[in-house]
Amino acid sequence: MPQLARVLNETCYCAGTDIPATREALRAPTGEPALTGAHAHLFSPLPVFVPATAIQRMRDIVRAVHQISALPAWRSLTLPGAPGIAGHDPACESVFMGFDFHLGDAEPRLIEINTNAGGALLTALASRNILYAPGVDVSCLQAIVPPPAEAFVDMFSDAFRSKFGNRPLRRIAIVDDTPGQQYLYPEFLLFQALFQRAGIDAVIADAAALVWRDGVLSVEGQPVDLVYNRLTDFYLEKPTSLALRQAYLADAILMTPHPRAHALLARKSHLARLGSPAALRALGVSDGVATILAAGIPETIAVRDRAPDWWWARRREWFFKPESGFGGRGAYRGAGLTRATFEAILDAGYIAQRYVPAGTRNYLPTGATQPQSMKVDLRCFVHAGEVLSVAARVYRGQTTNFRTQGGGFAQVFIPRED
Repeated sequence: MPQLARVLNETCYCAGTDIPATREALRAPTGEPALTGAHAHLFSPLPVFVPATAIQRMRDIVRAVHQISALPAWRSLTLPGAPGIAGHDPACESVFMGFDFHLGDAEPRLIEINTNAGGALLTALASRNILYAPGVDVSCLQAIVPPPAEAFVDMFSDAFRSKFGNRPLRRIAIVDDTPGQQYLYPEFLLFQALFQRAGIDAVIADAAALVWRDGVLSVEGQPVDLVYNRLTDFYLEKPTSLALRQAYLADAILMTPHPRAHALLARKSHLARLGSPAALRALGVSDGVATILAAGIPETIAVRDRAPDWWWARRREWFFKPESGFGGRGAYRGAGLTRATFEAILDAGYIAQRYVPAGTRNYLPTGATQPQSMKVDLRCFVHAGEVLSVAARVYRGQTTNFRTQGGGFAQVFIPRED
């Protein structure tokens, strides 16, 4: 990381999210108390400084991955190994893909791709409430500003129009399992309010509340045209997802994100191929694209491809993740593995990723004299291969957890080094 960004992350507290203002901004469209209790650390007040070169490198990696995912050879390689529903082509791009990066002292490294990434609208809201310390020369900083919220509506509307032509988009269902209990439920409320302001009826629904009858998907007795899918049942395999599965396969609705996108992009084992120049050359990928991804993706290996003794001897060099996991669940840094846990993951469908440390950001709690070191990862919110915005997640512990004082979604600033 260039020296200026490193120094600023260690010492500068000149800008960041205005938490009280963001609390009120979140309360206004939802009518719900927010940023209290479990959500007290949803947003971090800290700024995170990222060099312009790193931002550009992340954009290059995202575009390269998207380019590869569209190749017939990639689809022929990846879809047969996925559940059968991935073979259904809904003919639309998924909205709000999430590409997660670690940024330490070297190049940004892509550690995970998510189809239903949360935080895009939350961080867009927070970006309108940046607080600068008195006397700060803001000309030396460039905040990453997301597109206006209305542009998010346009993405959904354009995708619906590309699939159904002039059919009116009347009702959107924001769907998850027990949505009111999900940590990012405040974002569901923001999306509901956003769609309603655009003249589109919107409802937040449990997948089990959807009904498929006579070729129509409905909830609360009203038909649904588009489902904004926040489920982690990526292939709609649970009994509670049956109605949604039937409507999706019948092309009665537009669902985004969808199973095909997950099969093409988000299966963790794909990172082994995407980071291998030899595997990419076999697919006909250009040397330039292969070079970008080889530098930007940590070495990734399926655990089953090496002997247990090989892994145990080298475990400290790796991070172990379940192939079908999400949100850091079931993930382990090799340095902390017990023998019992190691034995349990050997036959549990894990991949191992060469350990890449997260970035760091110092936090100085009120009244403290010594800063605490926090970890940082970066999330690019992506649509159709283009980065819409970049947010940081500040945390302590093994994975992002939104439970740490000073942690949460954070504003990203690019320091001007000229």
